Amino acid sequence: GFEMLSWQPSGRKRALLVGINYSKVDNGRNRLRGCVNDVKMMKYLLVSRFGFRNEDFWVMTDENAGMASTVRQAMPTRMNILSGMRWLVSNAQAGDSLFFQFSGHGSQVLDTSGDEADGYDETILPMDHKTAGQIVDDTIFDIMVKPLPAHVRLTAVMDCCHSGTGMDLPYIHLAGSDSYEGFGARGLLDLGPSSMSGLGGIPLGLGSRAPRR
Repeated sequence: GFEMLSWQPSGRKRALLVGINYSKVDNGRNRLRGCVNDVKMMKYLLVSRFGFRNEDFWVMTDENAGMASTVRQAMPTRMNILSGMRWLVSNAQAGDSLFFQFSGHGSQVLDTSGDEADGYDETILPMDHKTAGQIVDDTIFDIMVKPLPAHVRLTAVMDCCHSGTGMDLPYIHLAGSDSYEGFGARGLLDLGPSSMSGLGGIPLGLGSRAPRR
């Protein structure tokens, strides 16, 4: 069954912030105009309201975000984003506060594993998705969610199309409701006998479909 464990912030903080305007892809044909700014505003919020420090961030944008030199930065390629996801959750311990933001394009691809009721996996698009490929929700789940121990909080904000199920979580929480709805067969099978307890304090089913800029 499902169990939402209590959580108290007592450990380290880490944040991976990704914002892609795609201004250098296809001569800017599918360019977005607010994603890098989203990252700047989110960083400001995490620092000013939640006590994050510059050294707690890995920021990936395809345009200059005006970050301090003490902030780790990289281009939002597929390889870098996957490396950032692994960095975010590496050596996580009870009490840690982890934060993931993706602002950019989202899409869908045909599901090849049979775990999606609608036959499609949700994806996020790195800046080099034309050559390196998209990042599938199965991969996001396996890297950032499945390995987490209990009592670790991972908060994810995904501002892209199809983001409501973009982390392939087994439950979704409906705003204004006290209940959680099952979301397909995935999750309980993958997590094994421990059921949901390993997810600790993760808010499940995060993300909303945002209007394109």
